[in-house]
Amino acid sequence: MLYLVIIWGELMKKIIMMMITIFIILSNSNIAEADVSSVSKRETRAVWISSVHNIDWPNSKHKNNAQAQKQDFIDILDEVKKLGFNTVIVQVRPKGDALYKSEINPWSDVLTGSQGKDPGYDPLEFMIEEAHKRNLELHAWFNPYRITTSGTNLDVLSNDNKAKQNPSWVVESKSGEDKYGNPIYGLFYNPGLPQVRDYIVGSIDEVVKNYDVDGIVFDDYFYPSKDFADQDAYQQYSNGLSLDDFRRDSVNKLVKDVRTSINNIKPYVKFGISPRGIWKNASSDPTGSETSGGQSYYDIYADTRTWINNGWIDYVSPQLYWEIGNKAADYSKLVPWWGNEVQGKNTHLYISQGIYKESVASQIIPQVNLNKSNSNVSGSIHYSLKDIRNNFAGVRDSLSQIYKYPALPKVMNWKDSVPPKSPNIIINRVSNSNEIIINRVSDDTRYYVIYRFKDGESINIDDPSKILTTVPSVGQKSEYKDININSNDKYVYAITSVDRAHNESDPSIVSDQVNNNKHFLDINTFFGEQSAKNAMNALKNETGWYVDYKKITVDNSKYRLVTGEFNSEESVKDAVKKLTDMTGWWVTYETTDTNGKYRIVTGEFNSKSSVESAVKLVKNSMGWWVTYESIGETNVSVSTTPIYRIVTGDFNNESSASNALEELMNLTGWWAKYEPSKDPGKYRIVTGGFTGEESVQIAVDTIRSKFNWWAVHEETGEFVDNYRLVTGDFVNKLVAEEKASWVRHKYGWYVEVKER
Repeated sequence: MLYLVIIWGELMKKIIMMMITIFIILSNSNIAEADVSSVSKRETRAVWISSVHNIDWPNSKHKNNAQAQKQDFIDILDEVKKLGFNTVIVQVRPKGDALYKSEINPWSDVLTGSQGKDPGYDPLEFMIEEAHKRNLELHAWFNPYRITTSGTNLDVLSNDNKAKQNPSWVVESKSGEDKYGNPIYGLFYNPGLPQVRDYIVGSIDEVVKNYDVDGIVFDDYFYPSKDFADQDAYQQYSNGLSLDDFRRDSVNKLVKDVRTSINNIKPYVKFGISPRGIWKNASSDPTGSETSGGQSYYDIYADTRTWINNGWIDYVSPQLYWEIGNKAADYSKLVPWWGNEVQGKNTHLYISQGIYKESVASQIIPQVNLNKSNSNVSGSIHYSLKDIRNNFAGVRDSLSQIYKYPALPKVMNWKDSVPPKSPNIIINRVSNSNEIIINRVSDDTRYYVIYRFKDGESINIDDPSKILTTVPSVGQKSEYKDININSNDKYVYAITSVDRAHNESDPSIVSDQVNNNKHFLDINTFFGEQSAKNAMNALKNETGWYVDYKKITVDNSKYRLVTGEFNSEESVKDAVKKLTDMTGWWVTYETTDTNGKYRIVTGEFNSKSSVESAVKLVKNSMGWWVTYESIGETNVSVSTTPIYRIVTGDFNNESSASNALEELMNLTGWWAKYEPSKDPGKYRIVTGGFTGEESVQIAVDTIRSKFNWWAVHEETGEFVDNYRLVTGDFVNKLVAEEKASWVRHKYGWYVEVKER
């Protein structure tokens, strides 16, 4: 009977625990439904990708198989991109080795099974290239001090391993425990030795110099335990500090040196650290957190507060690997504590979450929503990738909800806050797709964000649900085909340029309603017929297009705008008032030849272009039939530009004028001469002609600055006709705009696309 009671008691406990678990999951689902719609456009969404012991990558089955390793990583990137991530953190130095080509460290054994063996390719170079193709940031993850996770025999290391070459740098220490609670010992570099610090900084320098990484990050492996045999280093380098303070100072020096070195090489590269989740408990320090767990300040000698306050790190990612409600370390209490630590500092806060724990994975939605609700939190990092891919405790499904829409990482304003210029955009609707051609304007553009709206929607680029995709900026032109459109709908695209710091330009906005009438290029202005001929021949020879040149004419005629007929005087009066209120023009009405009909007429417009713009405005705003007509005689003249020359002040004799003339012609190549001035015995220099006042003023400024002479410009009384180039027709506006962009970039000319 007692046995049955015990069984029944245990069964009831399990049932109760199951019900509690279901309640938490259902509660979390409700939170998801409530909060997922409140998404953030700006947040870092990252995942830890562990290479040690082949946890996440490379697959242990694919050692010595470079092609399989590459394909595995491509699959990883495709998956995390699809899930809405924007950053991957890849472990490139798991055990004092390298997943990259290094002159300092041996190849990692996770690639081939043997430390020091060349894998036949450069994994880091490959990973960066593939990540950037998908507009993912890649941060190189370093374990600075660890040499082995278990085992203390230096002989098993490759001959090019610094630990084997410098055994005095190495300390044997406890690195963990096995599943039975027995201690495991490994090898670590001694943080207290300056030569170790120099070696680690040099290893990071090598990566920053040679690879296009977006960030460098350390995890929580500093001093592995308090029981660390560093007495010799302490006696030699402590400078009167206590042992604990010496150890913290040793770590601080490394952090500061890495910060300085990165800034000296590539200041845009981010530097972050992911410490353990508790700095100090409030029981140890009243400014600590309301927790009762292990303390990184004392246990591993990591003083994160000092790093943050001194601006040594760009981001901190505390490992809050606990659930909401944990008695020793409550997630909901630690997030605001860390938020207060970074508030007002030049350090972003990304919370690391241990989704390998079921208690955390099952709470990932409320945990991420808690992060989003705190303005001091700039994102989340999830440990580790394999748990996402395996959908452990449904975590993959949960992340697909909370990361439903794309997000851009927040800008670190202290590093760079200047946005690039907006791109030039061309849209062409082809069958049931829209072809988008993006022409780069700023050389610092890293990628483009394409937002899509239905015609009539308000343009709001702060709404991440409107992000269609991001497109890498490669060369002068990038292309994207939007195939998910309804042929009956009209779309408007807002496209921005984004630099590597994620500063975003103002949007370029364009509709997919493309005019497919024939278009040509109008290129101007050229001064004089010969310069126009030279430009025409250069463009013809380069492109094979039909090109001609024409004189530019100026239309001095007067015009007025006239509308179609209104059926009554009352209706035309009402229309006059509306038009006057909208434009401020002088407007009246008059009778037409049709009995009882009226039309609106405006005052004078001084050019055809201005009246044509007015016609478009009224058509688009009022929907009326509108045209224009000339007032009086047509008055069209050829556009000309005056010719100027430069005149200097007086030189005291002919010899000095001659020497000055030679000096001027040698420096500038201009045609010039000297001539007697108005004062007897004195001379002045006069130049040949300059076309346009702007060009001659530049020349005057050159003379004044180079020679310190008095000089002015004056009109010669001559004029040169102005010319423009016109091309043959292109099949539609899309093609014409693309050609115009090429001409602007190639020659620097002013180009307009005009409809035939």
